[in-house]
Amino acid sequence: MREFARTLGIARGTVHTRMRRLERLGVIADHAPRLSPAQLGSPFWRSSTFISRTGSSHG
Repeated sequence: MREFARTLGIARGTVHTRMRRLERLGVIADHAPRLSPAQLGSPFWRSSTFISRTGSSHG
């Protein structure tokens, strides 16, 4: 949240409050990590399996 606050030029508490409200409203449905294959390294990337929830029903 610190990065969002810095980018938007608002307090972290404000970002937190707004994000929680958006979660309650269903605007933000899920939080997922964004991975960088270059930072993870080739051995890790090749041996990892990721499961996608695309098309599943949430709620």
